[in-house]
Amino acid sequence: MIRKTWAFCVDLYKTYTVHNGSYLAASIAYFMVLSIIPVILVCVSIIGFVFGSDLGARAHFLKLLDQNIPVMDDSIRKALDFAIKNKNALGLIGIAALLWISKNIIFALNFALEKIMDIQKHKDFIHRLLDTLYILAIIVVLVVVSMFWEMAASYAGAHMSALPISDGIQRTFMEKI
Repeated sequence: MIRKTWAFCVDLYKTYTVHNGSYLAASIAYFMVLSIIPVILVCVSIIGFVFGSDLGARAHFLKLLDQNIPVMDDSIRKALDFAIKNKNALGLIGIAALLWISKNIIFALNFALEKIMDIQKHKDFIHRLLDTLYILAIIVVLVVVSMFWEMAASYAGAHMSALPISDGIQRTFMEKI
């Protein structure tokens, strides 16, 4: 058993070094870290939409920041005002950058998997881009479906208590537990 485990670990290390595993992991990690910037832009844009119309929510948010950030100067207030004024542009730039970076993440993953699995077929840029857009579309659909599923479940849960039979259902459920 120990001999098989040791042989597996040695084979794994050899395969990892032959395929330059650290470089493949570094390229994937680079694009993952780089994707944080567009996500922040999109979040700032969302904050601009939320706090742009509600002055009370904006004041509450700034109060929370004052309480939780030890040294807060006027730059955060100026940044929030900037986000409110430029929320549309920040959102569009963030979404465009997020799509571009997502394409690069999928390209890096695709390259790494082709190299590890010794796949020799090289597609041209257009075919790779179409494959990437297909994968991104699947990811977006899965995220949207999961969000709607969660919203539907919380909506049903909130309105279940209004039904006259819900008391009996809850009692029956609690008895079985």
